[in-house]
Amino acid sequence: MAHPEWVNAQKKTGFEIKKIGSRFYMYKRESKWDKEKKKAVKTTGEYIGVVTPSGIVPSKKREHESKPVFSLEYGATAFVKSLAGDWV
Repeated sequence: MAHPEWVNAQKKTGFEIKKIGSRFYMYKRESKWDKEKKKAVKTTGEYIGVVTPSGIVPSKKREHESKPVFSLEYGATAFVKSLAGDWV
């Protein structure tokens, strides 16, 4: 079954889009070698998010992980070291 064009525009290498009900979901896709079958077997990995016409809405778990982390500690330490450089 072919997906609509707005879904195909969101496709990326290494990811898989599945239609469940009326919604489209993106999952990470991998393949592993099966020694018994002597061929590669596709495995569906972790859930990425919902595919919408405006883009991919990340899952709540991934949304929390993707926020940038800022460290103010280095700046404060460097400032104190620069002030007290002749004491050290």
